[in-house]
Amino acid sequence: PWYEQIGLEVKAAAVLHADETGWRMNGKTWWLWCFANPGTCYYLLDPSRGSPALEKFFVEAFDGVLVTDFWAAYNAFATERQCCLAHLLRELEKVELTNRSAEWQAFAKALRRLVRDGIRLRKRPDFAPEKYRSRIRRIDARLVALSQGTYRDADAARLAKRLARHVDGLFT
Repeated sequence: PWYEQIGLEVKAAAVLHADETGWRMNGKTWWLWCFANPGTCYYLLDPSRGSPALEKFFVEAFDGVLVTDFWAAYNAFATERQCCLAHLLRELEKVELTNRSAEWQAFAKALRRLVRDGIRLRKRPDFAPEKYRSRIRRIDARLVALSQGTYRDADAARLAKRLARHVDGLFT
């Protein structure tokens, strides 16, 4: 009962981070799901990495902001979603180890600058969406333009497609 109470507390949070990782159980791959906020953490072990495991945790849609990687399985369980910018920045670093094309470099630089500008704006001590509406619109326009660009570089095209799918969840 006390662990179920922890699960209820986590689900009542305004912001919830969720992620999963492989976990060996008796020689088979299961998944360790983690649902956490600054004060509480709830773990779930399940043989599924998909919606069936999430359905066990989220018996109804999560009403706060769900912070996740870009995996689509989370889409059905949150009314509002923030894609993890650290996951996105790590992806840029990983690609840069092998891709040195000029187009990729320009794309990665523009995306890094965009993420940095979004984070910097949100961290302002006087931040209020109403006060910075014009800056928010400019950041959103830059994101849409980057996501709708035409790229010959396969990595830039792949990440642009990801940005287009998650344009509403990058700066929640």
